Amino acid sequence: MTRVLRGGGFLVLVLVAWELLARSGGVNPVFTGSPSGVVVALGDLVSEPDFWSVHVSATVTGFLAGWGLAVGVGLPLGLFMGWYGPVRDLFEPLLMAFYATPRIALVPLFVVWFGFGLEYKLVVVFLAALFPVVLNTLAGVAAADRGLVRMSRSFGAPPGTILRTVVLPGALPHALTGVRQSIAHGLTGVVVGEVFSAGAGVGYLLNQAAQVFETDRMFAIVVLLAATATVLNEAMVRLEARLLRWRPESLSSPRASSA
Repeated sequence: MTRVLRGGGFLVLVLVAWELLARSGGVNPVFTGSPSGVVVALGDLVSEPDFWSVHVSATVTGFLAGWGLAVGVGLPLGLFMGWYGPVRDLFEPLLMAFYATPRIALVPLFVVWFGFGLEYKLVVVFLAALFPVVLNTLAGVAAADRGLVRMSRSFGAPPGTILRTVVLPGALPHALTGVRQSIAHGLTGVVVGEVFSAGAGVGYLLNQAAQVFETDRMFAIVVLLAATATVLNEAMVRLEARLLRWRPESLSSPRASSA
């Protein structure tokens, strides 16, 4: 509680100082905006008829399509790469090549290949969100209790049963962490994709505001994105805690490691 009060108090102090500087001319509000201007711009933004039905809808659709595909592909791929050596040998070079390549450099190619519609956003978000899921799941498989694995084998359990009953539960915390991280990566991907090339979406609005120096509107969009990311992250933290109730409390709490 004390930490929350300190952080909240510091944030209020920063906002007050920002407002006073903007009003006194200490900073140029054209470039920095002001908290009061951001609040007004935020109210105007959410009251625009097309904001929800066109732009938010386009961003949410692109994000959910790409993120859902990344989770659906990343979880089994990371699991099988970690458990079956030939699968890892097959996919690891390609994954590492894509992982080392700045995804933003591929955006122009995606525009040429997929245009400006849903397919383009799906691919951008998919590549942004895939790697946290795969790599964390892979790490979870590697961290599985080898003693339990050897014991299961000694009792004649087939590999599929060991994977399902021993490795998968042990890898679940890492996999859920990867899914949670992929939300932030996916949001970044869809917004960056819309900033570069899109006819609708929150990133498209951000780019439009930047071109005409509507700083307050830009900050308002950033505030909405930050709030969305915070809510989604908190929802995933609670989901992790619910799914990991079977683990000891010191290990299952998502906040335990950050305390």
